[in-house]
Amino acid sequence: MQPDIEKILLETDLCVLCTSKHDVPDASLMLYASDDSCAKLYMLTLEDTDKYRNIRHNPNVSILVDTRNAADGAAWTKALTIHGEASIISSPEASREWIGRLAGRYAQLSNLAGDAGVRVIEVLMKHVLFLESVDKGRDIAL
Repeated sequence: MQPDIEKILLETDLCVLCTSKHDVPDASLMLYASDDSCAKLYMLTLEDTDKYRNIRHNPNVSILVDTRNAADGAAWTKALTIHGEASIISSPEASREWIGRLAGRYAQLSNLAGDAGVRVIEVLMKHVLFLESVDKGRDIAL
């Protein structure tokens, strides 16, 4: 992963996850974490949600991550529009690991993490549009 993109992914907590079913989009504000290589993103959801059902029906997702809340004083908000393939982790061991990591990082997720219906979304990033300013962007295939 390119260092400037990796920096944004590692220093940002929130994203907007967009799923769809029957060509109807659905956007969800999510807390996330990335793997060590910044190739995959992880989020929690409940099994009884549209988000979960949408991913099961159509794994193609779009994610927006931006720097609008960063304290670096930058004049322009940088943004990543990520296209990827989402799945629900089926391995109990891997699920427990990511539930623990996400709940450990974000106290807000503690109730969700303790719910019997919690599931882990894994998104393999395939393409990134990196907007560095309103007139400067880069397409990056992964």
